[in-house]
Amino acid sequence: DKVNRLKKAERQVEEYHNMKAFILSWIEKAEALITSNIVWSSATQLQEQIRAHQAVLRECCGLHGDLDAMGEREGQLADLL
Repeated sequence: DKVNRLKKAERQVEEYHNMKAFILSWIEKAEALITSNIVWSSATQLQEQIRAHQAVLRECCGLHGDLDAMGEREGQLADLL
């Protein structure tokens, strides 16, 4: 039973680390976009930049679920170990 619990904990730790890597990658992408200079030379470029910022905002809303799942993994690991 102890071996099974450790294997389950190992899987959950791996899932947790994958979620963490995904979120950190998203943060880097968002920071790069947000700190970049706005190009004002054409309406087309402005529209592209607006769409990119809107996409980041939509993704941000989706990350709340990932953060909740990470919290659940922490609780499950605490219960297992």
